[in-house]
Amino acid sequence: IVYYISTVSFPIYSIYLAITSDISKTTNRLAIESFMRYLALKFLIYINSCSIFYIHLLASKPFRQECKLLILRSFKRDQNKRTTKVASARLYTRQQLNRSYNRQPIE
Repeated sequence: IVYYISTVSFPIYSIYLAITSDISKTTNRLAIESFMRYLALKFLIYINSCSIFYIHLLASKPFRQECKLLILRSFKRDQNKRTTKVASARLYTRQQLNRSYNRQPIE
């Protein structure tokens, strides 16, 4: 159903545009056509692509588990990068302080 709705709108819009190309249009009509073009060309095309993911997510327990693991791994990797950056920044700052003051390393 989602596939049908998201793919049928573009040909309908194209036919409508071809039929009404010779008609002078008001600003309201142009605004409505612009909105319909957005729906037909951009929004519904993305819905079509994303619907497969959501259908699998709802229907398949192993797919949900795999997605959950992937998200958790990605989140943990981001946290590790942040921790590493903070730790290396602290170490770099300590090294700079030690060099500038000629002190023994702070532990």
